Amino acid sequence: MEEDEKLIPLAELALPWGKQLLVSGLEYQSGLKMVRLRFREGKHRFTIVDVDADNIAKLAELFTRWSAELTAPADGENDGE
Repeated sequence: MEEDEKLIPLAELALPWGKQLLVSGLEYQSGLKMVRLRFREGKHRFTIVDVDADNIAKLAELFTRWSAELTAPADGENDGE
């Protein structure tokens, strides 16, 4: 972490296959705010992605729509009601 950035822990998620996702707010002294996604695979492998607010909003919409499709009843499942 650089001296001019501040990390604020937001969430820690256990992912399939023993992976982990750490989600943090990231604030720079300049006022720029982003979200840092830190994926952990095993003990020593990390992938870090910093995402701006516009793209986080797009991802949130995408994930919401995708998860709604997964949980929606299949055609014909509610025919007996």
